Amino acid sequence: MESAQSTIINPIDWESEENNLFLNPRLSEDIQFFYQKIFKETLYRNGTKSHLAFLTSGTTVTDQKSYKMVFLSKNAFLVSAQSVVKNLLVNPHDIWAQCLPRFHVGGLAIEARSHLVGFQIKKFETTWDPIAFCKFITDTNSTWTSLVPTQVYDLVQKSVVNPFPKKMRVLVGGGRLSPFLLKQAQELKWNLLPSYGMTEVGSTAALIENETLKPFSHIALEVIDGKVAIKTKSLFTFYAQVLKGQIEITKPHLSGSYFITEDSATKMKQGIMLLGRSQDMLKISGELVSLPKLRDVFFQFGTIERAHSYYLLGAPDPRLENKVILIVQKDLLNNDKVKPEKFQLNAMMKHTLSEYQKKVLPFEVVRNVYVVDKIPRTELGKVQDKILLQMIEKGQTYEIREHTLE
Repeated sequence: MESAQSTIINPIDWESEENNLFLNPRLSEDIQFFYQKIFKETLYRNGTKSHLAFLTSGTTVTDQKSYKMVFLSKNAFLVSAQSVVKNLLVNPHDIWAQCLPRFHVGGLAIEARSHLVGFQIKKFETTWDPIAFCKFITDTNSTWTSLVPTQVYDLVQKSVVNPFPKKMRVLVGGGRLSPFLLKQAQELKWNLLPSYGMTEVGSTAALIENETLKPFSHIALEVIDGKVAIKTKSLFTFYAQVLKGQIEITKPHLSGSYFITEDSATKMKQGIMLLGRSQDMLKISGELVSLPKLRDVFFQFGTIERAHSYYLLGAPDPRLENKVILIVQKDLLNNDKVKPEKFQLNAMMKHTLSEYQKKVLPFEVVRNVYVVDKIPRTELGKVQDKILLQMIEKGQTYEIREHTLE
């Protein structure tokens, strides 16, 4: 069998005391140098060995020098990898198509699993394209891959059928997968395993079945103060972040032996139900509202071809405390060549918004519609909420006032 490491540039020495930092190569040279310096100073200050460091995802960060750096021990990473391969029955004969980057914890986790089991990794080197990716997994005879919801969306949008429906499985992480998108992907024979995980626990922590968390064997879950709480031996060691020009080291915030996450959840008879990130839970007129649930409602009235051109967002409101707003790209306008004061939604979006307004409760309706040239997203497709809110505050968006609230 071909060595799993033969397709990996600069493979990790999982048994050494060497430390490794993983940065998005698209960051500017100045920003990369900044974090490399912080990485080295942090290692020196703490005497840290055998650790891997990642930057947290940038959905809520607007200053590129304010990301948190997450330090995980190699052992923690391998604890997670061992549990995942055991629970998913991954074996040495599998072939894992790797299209997530190494600076994403889900991408590097594949290499840790390969180190333990010995399966081959085939690296998808080209720019992400759903049709090219389908050809790649066909050519490599792959049996596993890891994708984020944006990539699943692309496969569905292009109507790409799974070439190996009886053996090819897909671990989906890095964000919430809409039930409607899951169903459409399944109709195209994609065997998806929606999962819940985070950098802080070395990637995947649980599968999601019927919106309920099913933890892997190395994970214990609880709900503490309305948040998902995790007890595991794969937990990160500390955060490092530059605040006011100084490196601040922060250890995991624990309640007993449980790490308190930023994810809201509720305990049900069938298990723990994930509600969403803290910023996705809004209080509107005293009512608790889940933005992911509202996005699901909106999605079912829209079209898959344009689903990445609109986004529901929560925004502060002086009277209601918060409100739901709709962000649309110019490609959803009736005519984007006219002056901003004459912007109008196209017929499809008018219908979608109208149906949504009829479906939801009165406090869940869309209060404002804003137009942007392009919705800002991270490298892996997550919408950058705070940047959108800043754009609105700075007058960098255009408001459409034609819609009526029902």
